[in-house]
Amino acid sequence: QSEIAQILQNGLDVISLPSPGGFYFGAQTGKNLSSNLLINGDEYTRNTNYIAATLNTQLGVYVGQLMSPSEIQSVTIFIKSFLYTLWKQNKIGSTTNPLQVPYTVSIDVSQAAKGIQIANVTVAFLRVIVVFLVNLQTGVTSISSVTNQ
Repeated sequence: QSEIAQILQNGLDVISLPSPGGFYFGAQTGKNLSSNLLINGDEYTRNTNYIAATLNTQLGVYVGQLMSPSEIQSVTIFIKSFLYTLWKQNKIGSTTNPLQVPYTVSIDVSQAAKGIQIANVTVAFLRVIVVFLVNLQTGVTSISSVTNQ
């Protein structure tokens, strides 16, 4: 077993210089410290941070606005449009059910008397290939066929 595999099993990551992309320090394993296999890849954190940062910068314009039906509709349309674009660019979605909309958006106004509006957003991420296996058969006894169409 490699040293990097042993480090990963103990919940650590390897940071080195240079990285495959150039002369900078970078994490080498593509894993975070979560023991949950569904979210322990760097892509989970990267995608979550990207969506959160985008919503944070774009939705700030609504602070100070009146909480009206048209404002709620505007917020909902913006969030759904942003997520729809990510879906059509194959940035989010379901690998097992690609036609299913991979997000939900609802606006909670239950605390409107306090001036609080909450956007409840759920997004499904595509799985990232972490292992790619190729079964290759070769040799003088291997049989292949070609079909001309």
